[in-house]
Amino acid sequence: MQYITSKHIPIEELRLIYNDVGWFNYTYDLNKLSQAFHHSLYVLSVWDDTELIGLIRLVGDGISVIIIQDLLVKRQYQNHGIGSKLLGEVLSQFDHTMQIVCMTDDQESTKSFYKKHDLKPVTKYNIVGMANIKSHI
Repeated sequence: MQYITSKHIPIEELRLIYNDVGWFNYTYDLNKLSQAFHHSLYVLSVWDDTELIGLIRLVGDGISVIIIQDLLVKRQYQNHGIGSKLLGEVLSQFDHTMQIVCMTDDQESTKSFYKKHDLKPVTKYNIVGMANIKSHI
């Protein structure tokens, strides 16, 4: 497996991985998905030969805040430490950043994953999260 830092990922590979994990709302408009990657702060992807099998994508300024926008690993590669390695690389590289933010599905397995990497619910910091979320990009 090869880890690559680049925002330039073939759109077909992006479509395949987002659809594989059931995130179809990202693939309704592949042009917008491509633009989202182009405007991202940081993208780290993992490849098995020529197949994209995982990625993490950040938005933000990299100083006061980063937002973990996407962390995906293809289903057949999940539970092999790939997601942990992707997240670990980001947490290490951006350890100087004041706020590391992630909004995720309200599932115990997902919350447990992020807690394992020392991310906490925002209520632990006496703050509240706000959002206005559309059904797809």
